[in-house]
Amino acid sequence: MSMFLGTILGGLISGFIGIFLDEWRRRNEAREKHFQDIKEHCLKPIREELLNLRSSFEFSEDKIRGPSYFEQLLKDDIHWWDYFSLRGEDEVLLDDLVNHFEKLASKLKEVEEKVKSSYPVYLKATYKLLKMIDVDPDFNKLKKAAKRPTMDRSLYYPYVAVFMVAIGYDKGRWPNVYKWFKSSKELDVIYEIGRRYSESDEAERIRSIEKDIHKHTDWCIRRIDEILRQQTKLKGKCKYI
Repeated sequence: MSMFLGTILGGLISGFIGIFLDEWRRRNEAREKHFQDIKEHCLKPIREELLNLRSSFEFSEDKIRGPSYFEQLLKDDIHWWDYFSLRGEDEVLLDDLVNHFEKLASKLKEVEEKVKSSYPVYLKATYKLLKMIDVDPDFNKLKKAAKRPTMDRSLYYPYVAVFMVAIGYDKGRWPNVYKWFKSSKELDVIYEIGRRYSESDEAERIRSIEKDIHKHTDWCIRRIDEILRQQTKLKGKCKYI
């Protein structure tokens, strides 16, 4: 009788263990799949969005025009930064991110708010700095001296060169324009005018906003890279696992 009961009990225990192991395996598989979905459809796309965003808060040769261009951007009825959000490919996964990576989710929200509040200030400072440069008598002499028989992008080269010097970008950030001016005496004039405005409130504001945005986006990018490359297990709980 005792042997019979032991057999039944052993069978029940084995059955329970089997059920437990199957459930554990199922949960592990679900957790792993959910983690891969987060990586592929949330973190990787957001990383690309952050890189693009970072470039929106820095200048290159082809981004600079005369002051009227930036004035019009400010006057437009629709501004991209008012609607900016980091969504990745799947909003559901992004909303779920807080359950697994709370600090990263919080930082991403902080970046979104900073973009909405900082970009118009950044743009306005750019417009004002270019406006000050544009009415500078020495700059107008430079424009006349630098005028070439062409209607291409080189028309903006004086703005590019002086603006880049004013905000503290070295020549490696504007190589084509630098080379264009290098063979003439105009380069010395460019540096003289640019340095004249390098300590203006507008130039300081541009540098400050760039530094702040880059600090926050770079933190998020580094954290995402850590998760993608180093983390093998998904922590936290949510309704999907």
